[in-house]
Amino acid sequence: MLKADLCGEPLEIFNYMHSQSICSGLAQFYEAWAFVLESVGNTKKADEVYNLGIYRKAQPLERLQQLHRFARHDLYHYSD
Repeated sequence: MLKADLCGEPLEIFNYMHSQSICSGLAQFYEAWAFVLESVGNTKKADEVYNLGIYRKAQPLERLQQLHRFARHDLYHYSD
C-alpha cells in the first residue's frame, strides 16, 4: 500500500501526506513513517509519530500500540 519509504525522499512524502490527512486513519501509515525515521536515527521523531497515530486512533490501533512498545523497548535497551 505505502511505497513512500521506497522513494528518494520518503520523509517529504510522509510529511506531505500528513499535512493533507492522507492515510491518517491507518496504522500502517504511522508504522512506515516511524520506520523511516528510525532508519535515519531520528528516534525522538519516530516516537512522536507513533504517539500521533495512537492519538488519532489509527486502525488497527492494537498493532500500532504494540509496535510502539517494541520500538521504545529497543530504544531503552540500545541507548546505553
